[in-house]
Amino acid sequence: MINLKKYIFVILLFVNITFLYSQIVESKNITLKWNDNTIIQIGKNQSVSLPLVENNYFDQNNIPTYYTKFNVQKNVLVQGYQIKNVKFSILNKQFIKNLKLKDIPTKIKSEFNIGKNNKNDLAVLAISPLIYSDGQVKKIESFTVEYTLTSNNLNKLSAAHFTDNSVLSSGTWFKFAIDTTGVFKIDKNLLQDIGISTNGLNPANIKIYGNGGELLPQLNSDFRYDDLQENAIYIEDGDDGSFDENDFILFYAKGPHSWKKNPLVFNLTKHQT
Repeated sequence: MINLKKYIFVILLFVNITFLYSQIVESKNITLKWNDNTIIQIGKNQSVSLPLVENNYFDQNNIPTYYTKFNVQKNVLVQGYQIKNVKFSILNKQFIKNLKLKDIPTKIKSEFNIGKNNKNDLAVLAISPLIYSDGQVKKIESFTVEYTLTSNNLNKLSAAHFTDNSVLSSGTWFKFAIDTTGVFKIDKNLLQDIGISTNGLNPANIKIYGNGGELLPQLNSDFRYDDLQENAIYIEDGDDGSFDENDFILFYAKGPHSWKKNPLVFNLTKHQT
């Protein structure tokens, strides 16, 4: 008999070695350009003075986030990154009067991702340029981002897996829709409204399936379920094996609309039905 485990181990070992040797470690030095006293219009007849760094945006609390992007080679993934060699300066107190100190992070927060812009692959870095430490607001003047990239060849090695038998092949099924994300309640009245008789119905035999109402991904390479997934539920039935007037089921479900984040922007995706 052929030892399949041996051959599988050898193949996996070869893949791991190839993966390690395809790593690329690079770094980039970044200097921030500040204007500590910038007038920002926040309403029709209202403006505030805020510290502004080039290539930033403000959140609802007037706290800035700095963005930068630069080209990287194509078809790579982020293996890891570090923010190093950070140089700070103290922000003058007269320029922080419109900032809520409790909303300023006490340590650097950052995100590093790979995105696309036309034909180019881009590294996109978002970092909090202000921190509140030792009773002072400090601004980042410069830093180095060191990042490790790997070749994105893994999806070539993966094979599609499909469920042999759908959950829809057995049982009695009823379909209902939700229009928002949240926790929902199923009681005796709702079951009767959608045509389910509760006579002799044991709540323990009820299961809820669904994959959320979001639009399917555009790319065939993106993950998607090939069958309905069972949802977690909470059953309140008095442990008597029957669905009575005061019994109910709670479950969490995702609605049709969702926020989608890519490394460049946040997009609200509305699923029109």
